[in-house]
Amino acid sequence: MSSREEELLARLGPEVTTPTPTYPDRVKLQGQYVDLLPLTPEHADELFQLAGKTEHEKTWDYLLEAPFDGDRAAFDAFIADISVRTNMVFWVVVDKATGRVNGYLSYLRIEPLHQCIEIGNILFSHLLQRTRKSTEAVYLLLHHALDTLGYRRVEWKCNNLNKPSKSAAVRFGFTHEGIFRKHLIIKGRNRDTCWFSIIDDDWPHRKAALQAWLHPSNFDDNANQIHDLKHFHALHGHTVQPPP
Repeated sequence: MSSREEELLARLGPEVTTPTPTYPDRVKLQGQYVDLLPLTPEHADELFQLAGKTEHEKTWDYLLEAPFDGDRAAFDAFIADISVRTNMVFWVVVDKATGRVNGYLSYLRIEPLHQCIEIGNILFSHLLQRTRKSTEAVYLLLHHALDTLGYRRVEWKCNNLNKPSKSAAVRFGFTHEGIFRKHLIIKGRNRDTCWFSIIDDDWPHRKAALQAWLHPSNFDDNANQIHDLKHFHALHGHTVQPPP
């Protein structure tokens, strides 16, 4: 390296030479326990049964949308809208054992120029929560972003009051980066936003841990884990910190 190159490195940081990643297409992503299918208006019926009724009000606490309170027409219009948005790409999570839709999640803040993408807008019904299916759904989007599309940074952001989301982020292997105070106003209320990321340098170790945890040999006949994900992170050199 020339002295000029060393000077630029010290003053401006390393040059990025990795290719510009691909914008995500609406394609099927296949896993062991779930498949991710591009969201379409035809999925509205199953999703409404899981999240659109009055009893599902708390499901929407930390999402941008208000609860639908049983308004089927409004719910259908919402699903139709997000299924064709160009700044986000949504997938439904389909249980391979039953063929049923269990929830949805998306890519957003898709920035190929900066090689950065976010996983968010996550709606996991009771059928997904605290199961290997939900972990695999997130793993599939991480793998697709970092290995297939070529992004170097995947973000996870949530309301700082959303303890389950923060716990999930650190469990998956995301690194906490800080809190943006008074970042947003959502449904008339202040939101301080908690930021996390996994970058391409982290990914080989996080990927190995997730794959080991998801392997069928890590579960008994009732789909209960034998070792937790923290165990596999430790085996691959990552210490999971308590949620902020």
